[in-house]
Amino acid sequence: MWGACCIQLPLCPLHPALPPPGVSIDPPSLPVLAGAPLTVSCTVTVVPFLVTTPILQWRQANGSILSTSPPSVEVRAEVVLELEFSPLRTSHGGQYSCVAGISIPGVATAEANRSGSIIVQSESVSTQCSPEC
Repeated sequence: MWGACCIQLPLCPLHPALPPPGVSIDPPSLPVLAGAPLTVSCTVTVVPFLVTTPILQWRQANGSILSTSPPSVEVRAEVVLELEFSPLRTSHGGQYSCVAGISIPGVATAEANRSGSIIVQSESVSTQCSPEC
């Protein structure tokens, strides 16, 4: 009886469950100064036997989608999606998630995500100046 090997896949012997993609965020969480540019990268890796490229999305904590990787006809084991802030504002502070999904239509899907926080520090302006300046 093959049905006992997995619940979501009706063809278990031919199509084992998809392993979830590996997701990493660089940098994971950090304080940064407002006004500076910031690029956060999400790198996703999948097992090499897959015949599909993962789809990536950057999302805010409230679930809003900020960016989605374009569809690719080339199968790649590693995909990178960058989230860019230029200039970074204090309103950009908060938690962000990179969500990666892979799908073999009619067979299986798998999803994984990683979250990180951007802590925006306002620029400190000094009103004191030494005689040299």
